[in-house]
Amino acid sequence: MQSDRNRDGRITIDELVLDWRALGKDVTEDDVRPYFNKLDTNGDGAIDFDEFLDHLADKFKEGETEQDIQNLWELFDQDGDGFVDRDEFSRVLNALGIELSEAAIDAILNDADQDRDGKLNYEEFTVLKSRLFDL
Repeated sequence: MQSDRNRDGRITIDELVLDWRALGKDVTEDDVRPYFNKLDTNGDGAIDFDEFLDHLADKFKEGETEQDIQNLWELFDQDGDGFVDRDEFSRVLNALGIELSEAAIDAILNDADQDRDGKLNYEEFTVLKSRLFDL
């Protein structure tokens, strides 16, 4: 699963809705439209790579709220059990179009899993998020 399903270098609202649904979110096009429109800055009906990068740069400049971090946590903790296991982590990365080898995923999770229970709790996840995604 990947956002740009037809690999044309652009993400349509239909592709975005399908991805959110694949991540367990019960959304409609109307639910996703405000977010989509925010990213589609040139208004051509698709999010291209430059628009996506601009959005990421803006997010990093703005800083994150606790709610942003909580939303990301909920995206990864798909079953809501309070932990992110290997399958959940891998599934979300794939949905986001981030393709990593099994060995790379294992290395990332093993490094982040400080209590060695085979899954990430919220604190471990936030430390990992900071190391991977904060510039």
